[in-house]
Amino acid sequence: VPANIGIRRDCISWLHTHDPDGIIHVEAPRPHTYTLGAFFRVWGQPLDASHLLDLEVGGEQKIVAYLDGQLFDGDPAKLSIHGIA
Repeated sequence: VPANIGIRRDCISWLHTHDPDGIIHVEAPRPHTYTLGAFFRVWGQPLDASHLLDLEVGGEQKIVAYLDGQLFDGDPAKLSIHGIA
């Protein structure tokens, strides 16, 4: 994940990155659960059950995600991102 996703000179998204370390920062005015799909929309990149960035799967292939080392069963775009207060 590149640095400075969601950061512009004139504003900063509640979902953003600072460094290319893969850490997504959640800085919102009140508690809210965001999704990985929301972050990808901020990034301007596709993510759903059959698309990841410039990749599209077909046939028996599928996009999968892991959460805490466990397979996430479902659309990876719906994976929750929780901010730490």
